[in-house]
Amino acid sequence: MNLHFVVMKEKLIARISRDGPLYFDDYMEACLYDPDDGFYSSGRIRPGEQADFLTSPEISPWFGVLVGGWATSEANGEVIDLVEVGAGSGALFKELDEVAGEAGIGLVGVEVSESARRKLRKDYPDSTIVATLGEVRESARAVVIANELLDNLPAALARKTRDGWAELVVSSEGTVLVLEEVAARSTVAAWCDAMFPNIGPGGVVTAQLAVERWIETVLRMFGTVSLCIIDYAATAEELSARNISSLVRSYREQQTDLDWLSTPGENDITVDVNIDGVLNVCARLGASVVVKSQRAFLLDLGADELVADQRDMEYLHASGGRVMEQLMARSERIAIEALLEEDGLGGFTVFIISRGV
Repeated sequence: MNLHFVVMKEKLIARISRDGPLYFDDYMEACLYDPDDGFYSSGRIRPGEQADFLTSPEISPWFGVLVGGWATSEANGEVIDLVEVGAGSGALFKELDEVAGEAGIGLVGVEVSESARRKLRKDYPDSTIVATLGEVRESARAVVIANELLDNLPAALARKTRDGWAELVVSSEGTVLVLEEVAARSTVAAWCDAMFPNIGPGGVVTAQLAVERWIETVLRMFGTVSLCIIDYAATAEELSARNISSLVRSYREQQTDLDWLSTPGENDITVDVNIDGVLNVCARLGASVVVKSQRAFLLDLGADELVADQRDMEYLHASGGRVMEQLMARSERIAIEALLEEDGLGGFTVFIISRGV
């Protein structure tokens, strides 16, 4: 553990003292993206085997191969820009780079972490690496991929009361950060009314206006676009039944259920993407959307054939007495199967969103 959270907490307390309590989305944004002391900005590349959490491309490179295959099929031989938003450790970007090179496609990586951007630029000098979506050039045709990104977009926390909606905000008592309630902003209340019309008093939910704005930005940037979002997600009904500890989760060094108030900037903070919210913004913008599990998505792309191939290699090496090769094939098979587990990574939600295609 480093001491960024000490400085981050001091910053937050000073900000609260000056400006008043922080809405939860502002608190989440500061904790994750503060330029100097935020979780994703403080110098360490977060996803990876020796980092804070593992994502599907770190589990198996075959994930990137399959997703890259989806991207080229979406391109259908056209000249496109292939964009990964949240390129992180580069585990998925590596496979996309190979696909893009073979297909003659321009590849762009968007990554907020400066240290991650430096590594990506060093490893992939022929690709364009930028910090924000706003730096990506607008083009006629794009295929955009975001793996485990939207769960980190700042969300508001709201509680239904008998009189409407209140928001949970972060305040301070001395050197301790605490949650308080204030009247909800009109935009948050309207979003919650639309998403959770049947929730009773006392129910706590996340208002994901930033997810809606992000999808709208991507869809408006390009003439035609195919967008693949892979993330933790649940329906509005499922989310409305949760308590705050399961609505907002925190990770650090492969640990979960951490106190995101006590060590700000030191923990990842995530919220499950609201499936109904994604469907609503896509309908409003005239985009088609298909929702399926990661398991179904990867099986559609041929993951079952990869498992069978690795199993055949296991048997082949075993019959020839090649123990190390047998173990390597088994390890690859197990990794691919982990991507498909319904109670694990295979249970992630995949949104395939298209407009103008």
